[in-house]
Amino acid sequence: MNRFYINKGKKYLQQIQTLNEKMIQCNLMLSEIKKDCGKITASYSASPGGGGKNNDISDYLVKLEKQIAKIEHQKGELFKKKGDIQQFIFNLKVSPTQEVCKRILILKYINNKSFDEIYDTTHYSYSYITKTLHPRALELVGKALEDSTKCS
Repeated sequence: MNRFYINKGKKYLQQIQTLNEKMIQCNLMLSEIKKDCGKITASYSASPGGGGKNNDISDYLVKLEKQIAKIEHQKGELFKKKGDIQQFIFNLKVSPTQEVCKRILILKYINNKSFDEIYDTTHYSYSYITKTLHPRALELVGKALEDSTKCS
């Protein structure tokens, strides 16, 4: 196995984990902002009218809505990037003997399964999955990435 291709494949696929973490952060921020909007809206409708307070609250709500739109856009970009990587895995051309490697990639990086869960699903030994199949799968990805950059 070629360590260069394994590392290249690993680096590429690790983006999925980073993207998942960023999506979780976006969801947490959205949840907090929407919770704040609900509190402000409730207190706004409960307070008596008058004064410049209403304009301040309205301006703040507009800022929050802009933040929500920005975060939603960011989530869309993250989702698209994750979809591109997943599509790359699905479109990976492999020989019949390499099909199990592609299956490992799908389980790990698309279905988000741990090696323990992959072991339960495939019935290959844990050691064989982690020390042989997964590195071979990463190598396939690395070579495919190299080939795709040569063609571009």
